[in-house]
Amino acid sequence: MMTRMTRRIMDSKNRRWSLAAAMLMTSTALMASSHREAPGLANDPAADITDLYTFKGERGTTHQAFVMNVSPAYVAAAGPNWYRFDDDVLYEIHIDNNGDAIEDVTYQFNFTTHNDKTAATNANVIAFLPGVAWDSTAKEFTHFGGAAGALPLRQTYSMTKVTGGRRKGKATKITPTDMSDFPVAPPRIGPGTTDGAIANHASASNRYTAYKTLAANATVTTADGYKVFAGPRNDPFSVDLGGIFNSILVRPGAVGLPSGATDSLAKSNVLSIVVEVPIAEIMPDAAKPSFGVWATTSRPQGTVRGLKGKNPTNGGGYVQISRLGNPLVNEVVIGVKDKDKFNATEPKDDVTNFAGYVVKPQLAYLLNALYGSAGSTAAGGITDISLEDRTDLVQVFVTGIKGVSMYPDATGTGDMIRVNRALDLGGGAVEGWPLNGRKITDNVVKTALTFLAECKVLTEFGDFDVSSIFPKHIVAKTNPVGAPINCHLDSFATELATTGGTNDATVFPYLDLPWSAWD
Repeated sequence: MMTRMTRRIMDSKNRRWSLAAAMLMTSTALMASSHREAPGLANDPAADITDLYTFKGERGTTHQAFVMNVSPAYVAAAGPNWYRFDDDVLYEIHIDNNGDAIEDVTYQFNFTTHNDKTAATNANVIAFLPGVAWDSTAKEFTHFGGAAGALPLRQTYSMTKVTGGRRKGKATKITPTDMSDFPVAPPRIGPGTTDGAIANHASASNRYTAYKTLAANATVTTADGYKVFAGPRNDPFSVDLGGIFNSILVRPGAVGLPSGATDSLAKSNVLSIVVEVPIAEIMPDAAKPSFGVWATTSRPQGTVRGLKGKNPTNGGGYVQISRLGNPLVNEVVIGVKDKDKFNATEPKDDVTNFAGYVVKPQLAYLLNALYGSAGSTAAGGITDISLEDRTDLVQVFVTGIKGVSMYPDATGTGDMIRVNRALDLGGGAVEGWPLNGRKITDNVVKTALTFLAECKVLTEFGDFDVSSIFPKHIVAKTNPVGAPINCHLDSFATELATTGGTNDATVFPYLDLPWSAWD
């Protein structure tokens, strides 16, 4: 019998998306990721997927890491009820491992908020007072010393692997070895609550170390090889949202000036689901080391609000409300009228619905119009970008690049992050978006603009010459210092600033600690 997490989703065969993924990616050049991108999702942050990453991780020879972020522009000081995962949202990461643009393996995450209204601690005005600790016996986050009883509003979650279709396939629950469900790391509130003793208020390093030690209890390794984490983290993306959506007036100067742009997401957090899975589960044929990845969130089809403070009642199957594969697709490529449609549909239908968004990218028209066709480098000039027949972008964002990231003998296409674990461009293994997965530190904005503007050298991959991949589109535009600005873009670098200590992005759970309400 299917679990709640595997209930049938509302039929979406007639609700298709498209190559919009490709076009959306073209816009990646100017935006960051998928923050508040669709009208119907803007008021539902817990279900709004901001970014998806996948890379080999610290156990790369045997495992693949996935990071799914939700809740855009999470304000660290948003108390007394901090952001949390929604119990009614089904969070999913999908894998296509045979090239048909349909999921073959799905990992589902379902959250539960524990709020015992009979506990004495529920009479507290603020849920997290007098402070948060880890109970090593009960294996849960609790109050300091446990003297005040259970911690109100703590969260746990279950994980399920579904082989086959996400609603009809075989469901297998993934369980921790010494606890009933996986714990969610608490919000980072500050010294005296989550960052150690009140005396830590004067030391950012001590506060950082104290929360790091507390949150580490939310990292769990299972007996069958999974490693998981869920909780708040620093949003690793940086972008000048105010400038981009104001006639693309990216600060402090013209588009892409290497002096750096204003980061509208500075000190913003996200809610992260991080999981490492055995590679044999998602890549059954070692001779075909390629697969596609995308993430979705879904809600029950119907909800009836409870009267007089009672809990609501849900009914019907799950309805998909957010989707993300490649970064940036829905913000700046898809038209407003279709943004919610994109979120509700599946990769297999992408080409049918919105091919025009990719082959005739609106962003190219916009850049040419705003910055001219012969502007100087100092003024941020843009050389003429081709406006028609952009089949190169279709490969980058929709089908995968032939001989690089495209699945051998693929029968389907759609918006997915493509992974080729055996990729070698001549100088050793290569990993990074869009050639092979997406790392936390990838500057996808810079890379996307390189493709959109038909530049020859992909600087993010050691000056890799992409003209051999797209000879029709990339012929003359090189990347010398004197080239137009779009061919040596160096702004919007992924945020590497720490939140008070030293983070190692090569170590699970990879993302830096969240910003504290105290910061």
